[in-house]
This record gives sequence, structure tokens and C-alpha cells, in this order.
Amino acid sequence: MEANMTKEDMMYEILAKISGTEAPLVFKGALITKLILKENNFDLLERMTKDIDANWVGAPPTLDELVEIIKEALGDLCDEYTVIGSREHSENKTAGIRFYIKLYENIHGTIKIARADVIKTVN
Repeated sequence: MEANMTKEDMMYEILAKISGTEAPLVFKGALITKLILKENNFDLLERMTKDIDANWVGAPPTLDELVEIIKEALGDLCDEYTVIGSREHSENKTAGIRFYIKLYENIHGTIKIARADVIKTVN
């Protein structure tokens, strides 16, 4: 993590790291849309994205399993970010994961980077 990274940059860093693994997550939503638009030279969109949206492919894991899968996918980024499960998946709710910057935990308390909402995708 570079010192001048924005929260959005950090979300993209997390998303890229997880996407490069076998974790059965498909990312979607405003963060992905904004990236596609930017890559196609349409960067006038000023809306700040505040979360990561993803679909889980297959049977949904427990919250603890989801956290462990994400930690494993993050690899060396776990040295920089803390991953915490915040909401168990249910019939009417997505699973919730939160990412925090470790660097500031002992200095300023926790600084939340993003919330990830994960919903099951029907196969």
C-alpha cells in the first residue's frame, strides 16, 4: 500500500488481489462500472464508491469460512489490511465483510476502507 493511495485505490488493490485467485467471487456494481468507464476514457464520473459488491459462485460459505477465504486470497495484503466478518448471510441479507488498514489500528483506532456485500449466485 502506497502512502498516497485513496480508499478507492485500496478497494481496487483488494479487488485485484482477490480476482487473481481461485476464490469463487464475481465482482459487480459501481466499483466495476467506474473501472470499465475509466478504461474507456470516460472518467468524468465523480461518484465516490464506498463498497465492494460481489456474488459468491456456488453454495454460500459460513461467515467465518468467507473471511478465511478472503484472507487467503489477499495473501501478503493481510499484512496491510484486517478482514472482519460483519454480517452473516441469510435469505434476505448479503454477507458483510469489512476491511480496515492495519497501520493505523494502534495509532488512530480503526480506519474502515470498505464494506463488501456478498450475495449467493444461483448456479
